[in-house]
Amino acid sequence: MLRCSIQLLTLVFGFGLSGWGLSSFGVPLLVWLSTGLVIVYLIWVGKGGIFPASVWITLLISLSVGFDIFPTFWPQDLHYRHWARGLMLIWAAAVAGAWLLGRYGEALGQYPPRQRQTVRLLTLGAMAVGLRLGQIVHQLSGLG
Repeated sequence: MLRCSIQLLTLVFGFGLSGWGLSSFGVPLLVWLSTGLVIVYLIWVGKGGIFPASVWITLLISLSVGFDIFPTFWPQDLHYRHWARGLMLIWAAAVAGAWLLGRYGEALGQYPPRQRQTVRLLTLGAMAVGLRLGQIVHQLSGLG
């Protein structure tokens, strides 16, 4: 139980960073909702959802590069090496978060069915709070 609690706190912090990142990229509501669906899928499926989540993350990063959509805090004249490294770090952190969430979802399978559903719903609530807090922190930071 303690291990799952530590993983949950790590995930909430990670999703706070994700909320901040999505907000800094100025993504539309559809991307927020789709990301939420990927999170739900990962929690319910477990490790089997890591690959589709990785594809989603890669698609978002690819669209960012293809359409020159960059975070609001990056300077417009940033050298391509720096933004490429930055996007690779964002991609790696997001895939690591998806992997951790998939492992957490798999660990929830150890609980009895009724308790598993309760923990999944609490986890989803915590993830939603983390995403929203990240968005609020970005708005309050004045970087957007």
